[in-house]
Amino acid sequence: MTNESPSSACKRDPDAKVGNRECIPTTEIASKDPIDTVQLIATLDQRAYNLSLKGEFDEAVKVAQDIITSNETSAQGYLRLGEIYGAQGKQRLAIETYDEGLLWVPSTDPCYAILVDEKGKATERSNRCIDFVADLPFELIQNILVDLPKGSKAACLHVSNVWRSKVLNCELIWAAITVEDTDFDKCFAAVLPHIAAYVEDLTMDSSNSHIWFRFMHYMQNGAFKKIKSLHLKVTALEDLDVSDGRPGLREFYTISGNYGAPPQGVLPFLIRSMDTIRVIVANISLTKAQDLGGAPYFHPGDHTYNHLRFPDLQRLSYWSDPTTLFEPILLRSFSACTTLRALTVVQMKIMGEVIDTLMTLPPLEELDMSFTWEEEPITQALSLRILALWELSCASEDGLDRSLKKLSGAVTFLNLSKVHFAKDRHLATIGAMQGLKKLKLQMLHCITSTGVVTAIETSETLEHLIIAQCSQLTKYHYHQNA
Repeated sequence: MTNESPSSACKRDPDAKVGNRECIPTTEIASKDPIDTVQLIATLDQRAYNLSLKGEFDEAVKVAQDIITSNETSAQGYLRLGEIYGAQGKQRLAIETYDEGLLWVPSTDPCYAILVDEKGKATERSNRCIDFVADLPFELIQNILVDLPKGSKAACLHVSNVWRSKVLNCELIWAAITVEDTDFDKCFAAVLPHIAAYVEDLTMDSSNSHIWFRFMHYMQNGAFKKIKSLHLKVTALEDLDVSDGRPGLREFYTISGNYGAPPQGVLPFLIRSMDTIRVIVANISLTKAQDLGGAPYFHPGDHTYNHLRFPDLQRLSYWSDPTTLFEPILLRSFSACTTLRALTVVQMKIMGEVIDTLMTLPPLEELDMSFTWEEEPITQALSLRILALWELSCASEDGLDRSLKKLSGAVTFLNLSKVHFAKDRHLATIGAMQGLKKLKLQMLHCITSTGVVTAIETSETLEHLIIAQCSQLTKYHYHQNA
């Protein structure tokens, strides 16, 4: 029997193992200077501790093992590694780690007694541990996991192989996730490799670039195998790298508030998903950076987007960009789309061209227009089921009247809101619209009860009338005459 140290055994046999880990030659990690070695151990120990606090247990384990490799006769690495295993509920691995430490740490070391004590605590915890996840029926486990906060769900993946298998088999809890700027979301991002395959609906509401790039990295590499929709609530899209050759998205959403997303950030996502996209909600209006004067406007430059086409697009909502350079690109993108059923346009400056394009396509079911720049919003007769007209600031009274007449016999639901020049004459035209079943009048301050009564008495098909915030109409007049 020879008395050789673990390090000398490693130097002779690089494939040798100490306990459950590979023995790496200490000359590759540790400094020959004892003082430097102590500093290295202290640095690694602090790093392992910080990683475990963040829930990044796999990385913490690797760092703790590096501590042991740098000095196998020091108790610090064994104590830290055992603590990390214990935090995950892996008491058996913790006990094995403490046993390994007791084998290599001299009994005269002051920390030897601490190793003995920690092993006793781990043994006690192991003896009284009841693994309810391993024993309960899957249906009960699923009901428990669904109600857990997302940070707790992520932590469950690190407890044991049994827990990880059980949690991952519960695909329902990962189907729809929202990522925000909390510590739980950082932990959530850390377990992304284990859950990405089950995510169907992803909402990104984080301004943390690290989280963003981590999610985009796995998306580009095809980890989100079941992704159906991606909802983006940030505007810094131009910094995201979108590669080709991966499965495309079916739904794409940008922010729908006061500020928009830059076209140069949105276009790569749309180009990549041309063949699969079904729903687009794209707010390309003024971005916050542009509003503050710190960002340029969109200019196509030498780039060409003439090949952008959506063969299977079903619903499109679009807020115009300040330069209107994006509008022709978007118009061409659905010019041959036979599946489009719903279109919402806000601040579109080429509405006439849009109407002309719609005339060449199968009938729409729904058209929503806001802030159009045309005197006559609807220039040709369209076959529509639902029409919403909002804040037609550039339209004229005669233009609105002609547009409404062109839609007679097609529209079954008309929503007329915040059109400041709408008068009783327009209500008379609406009453004469054949096939109109539902009418909503909202924030129209020039119409009177006389016009409403005329519309009701004239219409032969109207079934539902909704009036909201029309200053010259009273609740009494509406109910009395209806």
